[in-house]
Amino acid sequence: LLDVGSTRDGRLYLSMEYIAGRLLQDHVRQHRPDIPSRLRLLAEIADAVEFAHRHFVVHRDLKPMNVVVDNDGHAHLLDFGIARLLGDSDEETLTRTGVRPLSPGYAAPEQLRGDDVGIAADIYALGVIGYELLCGVRPFDRQGGLERILRDLDQERLRPPSDQATTTRGDAALRPPLSPRRLARELRGDLDTILMRALAAHPDRRYATAGDLAEDLRRSLDGRPIRARPDSAGYRMRKFAARHRTGVAIAAAAMVALVIGLAVALAQARRANVERDRALA
Repeated sequence: LLDVGSTRDGRLYLSMEYIAGRLLQDHVRQHRPDIPSRLRLLAEIADAVEFAHRHFVVHRDLKPMNVVVDNDGHAHLLDFGIARLLGDSDEETLTRTGVRPLSPGYAAPEQLRGDDVGIAADIYALGVIGYELLCGVRPFDRQGGLERILRDLDQERLRPPSDQATTTRGDAALRPPLSPRRLARELRGDLDTILMRALAAHPDRRYATAGDLAEDLRRSLDGRPIRARPDSAGYRMRKFAARHRTGVAIAAAAMVALVIGLAVALAQARRANVERDRALA
């Protein structure tokens, strides 16, 4: 927001930043970006959400229609029309209008039930956006009115993105340009873990902040261990090997050559000892 005021004839106006670009889904359909590009977009959206949260604002309506990707490929979060300050209650709004402000396809379970909504609801919506960016479909097909959605809410079972990638359901133009088998292989592991953490049914099991989600997305992009996954020496070694394939390959080749050389030297020494014993006899 740059300015606000009124004209001489009393008409109110808002002056805002102009963003030249396309809505997130239109951008994806047109450019068909690869998985790393989609993860970078999601991390930028999470950065914007984290900024809002640090200023005690919950967006409450995160969805692709509220994200614009500019001509330089950067994401911008829009439409804080139903946002509220942390700590404020929805009771007055619900009593006055009878309307629960949300988009059912991207709303967290607690938001659908009318419970108090905090930053965890925005993190859940980020998970839905990420799921859709990587699979071409939302994790749950919520059809009908709110009453029906609430009735079916307890029966929702979250499938890992790698499992969802093998189905033909959803918008093919939104999916990464990979075969279903290759896409499932790319998603299996860290990306499954990140999105399943963001989409946990209970708010306490999701990422603590949108910034934590953005950090894990960038860790995955860099091939570093993510925070959402239990730490272990084997996992860290696998990630290290993946980040330094050339160096690890050279070191492995040198180790194999060393072992072979040592084996040859030992064999030759054994043969020399045999020949020495034979000569002495």
